[in-house]
Parts: sequence; structure tokens; C-alpha cells
Amino acid sequence: MILITLVIIISQITFVILTKKNNVFTTGEIKMKKTILLLNIILALGILSGCNNESGCNNEKENYDPGDYHDNIIKFNIEPNKKALIMGDSITDDRAYKKDWPKWFAEETGIEVTNVAVSGSVYDLYRDNVDTLNLDDYDYFFLMGGTNNIYLGIPLSKSISDLEYVCKKLKGKKVVLTNPFAWNSTVLMPAEDAIAFRNRIYENAIKYDFTFINASKFVYERRDSIHPTEVGCKNISDEMMKALNLK
Repeated sequence: MILITLVIIISQITFVILTKKNNVFTTGEIKMKKTILLLNIILALGILSGCNNESGCNNEKENYDPGDYHDNIIKFNIEPNKKALIMGDSITDDRAYKKDWPKWFAEETGIEVTNVAVSGSVYDLYRDNVDTLNLDDYDYFFLMGGTNNIYLGIPLSKSISDLEYVCKKLKGKKVVLTNPFAWNSTVLMPAEDAIAFRNRIYENAIKYDFTFINASKFVYERRDSIHPTEVGCKNISDEMMKALNLK
């Protein structure tokens, strides 16, 4: 951003000097360029000032550590002709896309997927899922949640309590547990709580002998800061397959 602004400023300074010297444009047009030049200088100074504050130019990753330091842990292999239950939020919700990532994943792996993801859901909903669904009907369980716990500012104690409840209910089963996808600085949960929650998800994967996938490392096309485009759904499926050593 700074580089682009500086290039604009330099080009406009050159323009003003040349046009003033050669009288190529009218006085009004030159005044307009000078005004734009001044506004760009103010913009550049504002950006530079922001870079000198305590949090730096791009403070999203510093304030809201995405937990990229957690490595994937693979505890079992995904086999075709098995059944999987997928719990998640708007990134996974099949009603939000023409072809969500679980459909792509099922198509590529040969497993049968039941997608119960709901946009805006938090771990409290997954408690209901594990309490009301017949868990014996499924061979694999994907927990793709936690993002909204952070975005909506669900208290850390409540978030951990719900996470723990769900993990206990799935103990002994083949579970793929992911940490929340990356986020930006608009989240309502305090940064230190968000980091603690993500760390707890990783720790629970170890504690309950689940497969852990670091979804914050997924690279996919997005329509906003976090939600995938239609192409992005295929990207997420590909990323999941690579993380699970299926591709």
C-alpha cells in the first residue's frame, strides 16, 4: 500500500512539473492534480504513522495469532465407502454454496457425507448434534467449528466447556478436529482468549487421540475475509485432502 501511494505521488509530481513547464493542460486541471497530490501525501503520512505505532502496519496476525505453529496430527486413514458426519459453520454449510467443500471431498474420497453444518453456529450447537444424532451411524466425524465462538465473543469458559463436552462424547471415535479458520481484527473475543481457545482445541486433539488439522493454513479463494467462493469450496476440499495425506 505504501509503495503504491509513493508511486502515485512521484508520478503526479512529475506530471505537475512537466505540465507547468510546457503549459499542456489548463490551470484548473493542474490545480486538480495538485489537490490529488496533496491528498496522496496526507494518505502516505497517515499510513507511515500507523506503521510506527505499537501494533505496526498489519496488526491482524499479531493481535489475533492464527496458531500457524500447530502441526497437523494424523491418527487414522480415511477409507472409501465409509460414512462421515461433518459439523461446522457457514464455511461448511451446504445451503450457502452450489457445491460445498464436503460434497467435493465426498466425490474425491468415495465416502458418504452427512453435512449438518449451520451458518453462524458455535460449539454449543455441536453439543446438540452429538446428543441427538445416532453417532453409531458414522465412521468419521469432522469438527470444523470454533470460528464463530471467536467472532461472536462467546466467553472463553463457555467455549472450552462446550468443546470439552463434544470431545468427551466423541471419545474413542475417529474424529478430525480443526482449529478455527483465520480471522481479522473485527472479532469480539479478546485476543488472548482467542489464542487460548485455539490452543485448547489443539490440546484436546492430543488428549482424545483425534486427528488434528490446522485449517488456518488452508489456502483458498475467498469472497470476503473468510468465506470461500464456489472455487474456494473446491480449494478447501483439496487442502483437506492434502492435510489428510489423501492427495
